[in-house]
Amino acid sequence: EVSKLSATQVVITELPLGISVRNYRESVMENLLHGSEKIPPLITGYKEYHTDTTVRFVVNMTEEKMQQAESQGFHDLFRLQCTHTVTPTLLYDPNGFLKNYDSNNDILKTYFDVRLNLFEERKKLLTGELQASCKKLTNEIRYVHAIWNGDLIVNRKKINVLVEELRRLNFDPDPLRARMKNQNDNVKTEDEVGDDDFSYLLMMNTRSLTLEGLNELLQNQKFKMKALEIALKKSARDLWRDSLTFLLKKMDGKE
Repeated sequence: EVSKLSATQVVITELPLGISVRNYRESVMENLLHGSEKIPPLITGYKEYHTDTTVRFVVNMTEEKMQQAESQGFHDLFRLQCTHTVTPTLLYDPNGFLKNYDSNNDILKTYFDVRLNLFEERKKLLTGELQASCKKLTNEIRYVHAIWNGDLIVNRKKINVLVEELRRLNFDPDPLRARMKNQNDNVKTEDEVGDDDFSYLLMMNTRSLTLEGLNELLQNQKFKMKALEIALKKSARDLWRDSLTFLLKKMDGKE
């Protein structure tokens, strides 16, 4: 994996399979740095910032050599491509049993439905989070209006008293917090909801009570509701395609 940092720097964060940092340094980086009788140096220097689990070469070169590298292709110039013979592979199947796969396509076909199911779950998580965010913003907007209209007086009152008034006015306990509890299978009943479940309202800053603050809440609500509408219309396959499109754009930007 290689990407451009600036007009004179690139970073290498992944080496070809089976190539050690030491071998790559000696066989590629040093040759590019010092050149040979027939080939002039292509880089002016490099530094290494590796860890036990990651690779990171930061390579310096002139702008002229950078243009040459981009024209030739970073992966080709820095020898980051290699060919491996594909042989039958022994892998675990989706049910956890070892199976011999004859080709990469067989593996892809087997795990297609597995991946698709994961995107179904991703859609549920995404829409659930957006629904909770919309509900929270709706409550926050109602809270501001309640104070403006005098339906809720917060001055010089104890928190437990305010919480009871919020319940009486049918405000919801923190929707995002409630969603997290549901995901953790630790659901509280209505009687078990504590004062902290309303802190998202009671701890709203003073700016939220201004006209500008309310407009910001309304704009945020509009944005979240639009995002929710789009997410609900998308299928799991749509989300998968979006993910692949995003990946391809990222890959194109690094070559």
